[in-house]
Amino acid sequence: MSVLLIAPYRQTDGWGRKSLEFAKDMAKLKGDELCLRPLYYSYNNLRNDIGDLEKYEQNNVESKDVLIQFGLPMNLAYNGDFNENIAVTMVDSHIKDLGWTQSLNLFDAVVVFSDNEKKLLEESGVTTGITVHSLGDKPFAGMQDMGLNLDLYKNTVKFYTDASPSESSGLTETIAAFLSSYYVCDNVMMFVFCDSNEKEAVMKLIEETKERLGIFTDKRNYKDVAVVNSKDETLLNYAHANFDCYINVEYGGKINDSLSNAMRYAKPSIVLDVLNINDEYPLSVQSCEQICLLNNRPMPGINSGRNSWRVPSSTDIGRKMKMVNSEVFDKCKQYILSYNKG
Repeated sequence: MSVLLIAPYRQTDGWGRKSLEFAKDMAKLKGDELCLRPLYYSYNNLRNDIGDLEKYEQNNVESKDVLIQFGLPMNLAYNGDFNENIAVTMVDSHIKDLGWTQSLNLFDAVVVFSDNEKKLLEESGVTTGITVHSLGDKPFAGMQDMGLNLDLYKNTVKFYTDASPSESSGLTETIAAFLSSYYVCDNVMMFVFCDSNEKEAVMKLIEETKERLGIFTDKRNYKDVAVVNSKDETLLNYAHANFDCYINVEYGGKINDSLSNAMRYAKPSIVLDVLNINDEYPLSVQSCEQICLLNNRPMPGINSGRNSWRVPSSTDIGRKMKMVNSEVFDKCKQYILSYNKG
């Protein structure tokens, strides 16, 4: 049975990384029946090396059995020439006012990557059967020593995040929670991992947050936030292994690669409550549904004011930070281990 998968797996952004892992899963399931073709939303920083997947791009569609399209619902079109049409997508907010529901309802099946995305689509009127696909575990990329003398931070709680400076990443809420919860004499640290092209924006966000909080006239009384000029997976793996608490409160509550790796390390993580790790998981942050407000969006109409998404409570992030101790960490690890097995 021939399977044609069209996806943006040659991009290096979030869509590219997720679709690359999905393509690898399909290769394991379908073998030589799989035929790959790239879709491009952006031509910036393309991925030249896709490893063993290269050979599937050389395959031809021998028969029109299954067509799998991975992309935004607005770009997915049912093709009646194929016996089965499957849509794979990712969403942050409701889509009922975008005209995408009707498109997805034409498909034979819809695939997403989290329970919250499934809920958003169902609440938006998608009646096609929706499957939550758990991506297969990829090999660890190894670990790169950051050069820190950890003995100096033995009694220091080390929080860390790789949230981007984008408006929906949750970084603003995370920084606000940290700076308002701790002061210069407290034994805590916050590390923000960012790409080199994000560093200036992250530094600006930190300074603007201090100004907007208005707790101290002398900004030196705020805790410093360490900005690590890289999001290399090997550095983040070092943080997963040696730091104390990872934070990922991105709007919509999807599980990205870094959170997935943190959970594989059983790292206590502050996350949105929509992830449903466990009803009693201590570090779930309260979220509320809010109208989508953005200064910049990748495409017109996406996450517009007609839609809503789950947004973290910065106050509750601060509460969860204050809760951290060895007993809470041990409890978190047990729940995460159970979640990983499930």
